Amino acid sequence: MNIIYSKHALVQMIHRNISKKEVEQAILSPIKEIQQTPTRCRAIYAITNNTKPMLMIVVYDIQHVGAKEIVTAFVTSKINKYL
Repeated sequence: MNIIYSKHALVQMIHRNISKKEVEQAILSPIKEIQQTPTRCRAIYAITNNTKPMLMIVVYDIQHVGAKEIVTAFVTSKINKYL
């Protein structure tokens, strides 16, 4: 799978201390995937942060060549909101 990162995504990942490896893991094995528009999806991945359950949300666009372009990624404790 080809994964491309937008400039915005890379900046946000640095500010939020999220690695490319974590984003790729979320894309490869999400606990839930939601199609927001015909070309935009949201991958939801469960993580643990200092023993506290959290979710990593990765928003990406599906490119016509089969690549996934990461738009943004963030971590949240609002599990009920996203599941």
